[in-house]
Amino acid sequence: MNVELHLVREHQTQIYEGGKDETYSDAISACGLIPDTVLIIREGVSIPQDEPLIEGEVDVLTTASRG
Repeated sequence: MNVELHLVREHQTQIYEGGKDETYSDAISACGLIPDTVLIIREGVSIPQDEPLIEGEVDVLTTASRG
């Protein structure tokens, strides 16, 4: 399944091809981000990083500096 991740602060979009047991945390990590430093927003609602992936689009908002 494909999840389109809109990295808002970075002005980038990445497509993550996830498996059936993967979570948003897996997708965020694959983008080179630390899952605990972002908010994941789907249809205007924040979702937990351990939620199973659902095909579609999410916005990823960085909430903490990486250094």
